[in-house]
Amino acid sequence: MSRSIKKTPITGCCGGSDKYGKQKANRRLRRIHKHFIRNGHEILPMIKDISDVWSREFNKDGKVYNDLSKCDNELKRQIMKKWGANGFDCFI
Repeated sequence: MSRSIKKTPITGCCGGSDKYGKQKANRRLRRIHKHFIRNGHEILPMIKDISDVWSREFNKDGKVYNDLSKCDNELKRQIMKKWGANGFDCFI
């Protein structure tokens, strides 16, 4: 059975999901791997060599640990939901 709440209060900062950026980066990596294999290269590039996390393809600015002791109960509930609001700043 899956959890109905998160285990730790970590949320993404400033932005939506990185799903589409990860899809683009992995598609690019698979395409380059196929090209390298066809041309006889033995060493394949890693995903960090192909994509740049600071580029525009990734929306989030990273993740942050939220200190729940400074939050009211409603905000705590929103942060700890699995599909809750992303990027609430209660650590101020």
